[in-house]
Amino acid sequence: MANSMAESFNAWFAEEREMPAYGMLDQTRIKLMNQMGERRDEVEFWTTPLTPKIQDRLKERMDAASQFNVVYSTTNIYEVRGKYSHVVNLGICSCTCRKWEIECFSCSHALATIQATSKDVYAFVDPHYFVDYCNKCYDIPLFPLCNVDMASAKFANDESYILPM
Repeated sequence: MANSMAESFNAWFAEEREMPAYGMLDQTRIKLMNQMGERRDEVEFWTTPLTPKIQDRLKERMDAASQFNVVYSTTNIYEVRGKYSHVVNLGICSCTCRKWEIECFSCSHALATIQATSKDVYAFVDPHYFVDYCNKCYDIPLFPLCNVDMASAKFANDESYILPM
């Protein structure tokens, strides 16, 4: 996974890698500023409590959860029966299928248990999947920079600056 992330990052900055350092940094800043602005605008139109992809995943898993039979064992521990049996512990947010622990998002067995106990499904969703949290990621924008003074004669002739060779 780390390799594909690095490849995606490198592909995104393919043109900038060939530029001098200042140009590369400036173009990277502009790219990030545009991306953050677009995403900030996109988030404003989301109407569900969870991000759209996670909301779709929740719906799919809720549909799959309807086929299970939930059996109470002890406080917060349930057996979920379907083709295979799984043990769900609502107290520590775990299931023997391990999807809940790996994704930090309820698996279909956990959702069947949550529904059977009449608990709030959203109470078991990691805060990072909520639209409010996503909004906070884009609260602080990257501001545009003014570079008018950088090219002025005053600074170009100043001997206190060491120019690259």
